[in-house]
Amino acid sequence: MKKKIKMNNTKNSYESGSIKGKMKELSSISFFTLIAAIMSLFLADLIFFPLAYYSVRNVDIFNIVFKYTGMFFITAVLIILLYLKVRSRYRDGESAGSIIKYVLLRPVQYLGLFFFILLLVSLIIMIIYFLFSSNYYHLHRIAGGV
Repeated sequence: MKKKIKMNNTKNSYESGSIKGKMKELSSISFFTLIAAIMSLFLADLIFFPLAYYSVRNVDIFNIVFKYTGMFFITAVLIILLYLKVRSRYRDGESAGSIIKYVLLRPVQYLGLFFFILLLVSLIIMIIYFLFSSNYYHLHRIAGGV
C-alpha cells in the first residue's frame, strides 16, 4: 500500500487570497503591459517611421546600404563564431593542425548535409508527384472538387 503524500497547506506569499489583493496584482501587471505597449508604439514612431520614409524616398541608396550592412553583420557573426570555436578547441589542448583540419572540414560536412537534405526533399516531392500524377481522382479531391 502506497503512502499518500500530503500537500503543503502553507500559503504562498506571492499569491493573495482576497479579491482586493488579486485586483492589485492584476492592475500592476496591466499597468506594466500598458507601459510596454506605449513604449513600443513610441519607439516604432521614432525608429521605424523615419527608416521606412527614407527607404521609400531613396530606394537605391537604401538597398545598397541594407545589402552591405546585412553582409557585414553576417560576416561578423560568422567570424566571431569561428574565433570562439577555434579558441575553445585551443583551450581544450588540441594541436594547430587539428584545429585547421576542423575549420576546413566542418563547412564541407555541413554542405554535404545540406545537399543530402535537399536530395531527400526532392525525392519525397517526386514520389508524391508520381503518386498523384496518375490518379486524377485524388488530384481532383485535393483541389477541392466534389
